[in-house]
Amino acid sequence: MSAGEPYAFIAKHVIWKLLLLGMAALGFVTAGWMAASGQMGDAPAWFGWASILFFGPCALVIFKLVFDRRPQIIIDTQGICYRRWSDDVILWNDISRLHFFSVGRNDMMGVSLIDDTKYPGRGSLKWFAPLNRGFGFDGINVTLTGMDKSMAQMEVGIAHFAPAHVERG
Repeated sequence: MSAGEPYAFIAKHVIWKLLLLGMAALGFVTAGWMAASGQMGDAPAWFGWASILFFGPCALVIFKLVFDRRPQIIIDTQGICYRRWSDDVILWNDISRLHFFSVGRNDMMGVSLIDDTKYPGRGSLKWFAPLNRGFGFDGINVTLTGMDKSMAQMEVGIAHFAPAHVERG
């Protein structure tokens, strides 16, 4: 995929946004530690440990992203590259449907593949894909959290590059 292709949609990380997310995650880890050690009054210890076990890895992943200066989402004539999922380009011919949705204030684009095994993904997103499908979402959910582009800009990129066979909604 050519990141320099004219008119390609390219989204990159914004360091200050990632640092804020990372600090928030560390705040939850700290609160979890306080609950687990009995320093938060009536808060159950299990709640503290759950907070530590969830937000601790989240903080590590977020701080790792701070150092990844590559474009994270590229949409062009070939297809979609979403680095949180894979370094591979998901070709337009392998995409059956794209749809835009929100969970709370987090806007996302769901990507449905014709053959889910062709692009298996990596890391935690790979393991959450079956859970996402079980809840009625697509296996690949593209989010712009911590990036320099808006969902409206991504929708323009999709409208420009997605071929007619890709269902949109």
